[in-house]
Amino acid sequence: MSGQTAQDVLRPRLKALIAQAESDGIAPDVTIALLLNLLETEDFGVPTPPEEDA
Repeated sequence: MSGQTAQDVLRPRLKALIAQAESDGIAPDVTIALLLNLLETEDFGVPTPPEEDA
């Protein structure tokens, strides 16, 4: 590991993503809302355990 925190690595990338979306005509608040929605609904290849019956 390079000694950088995850925040140090991801913050500039997220800012660039928001700036790119804004240059394409998408408002920053819309971009952020969409990113949050994607994070809540996508698994990004991370396996999730099967739901157990309660």
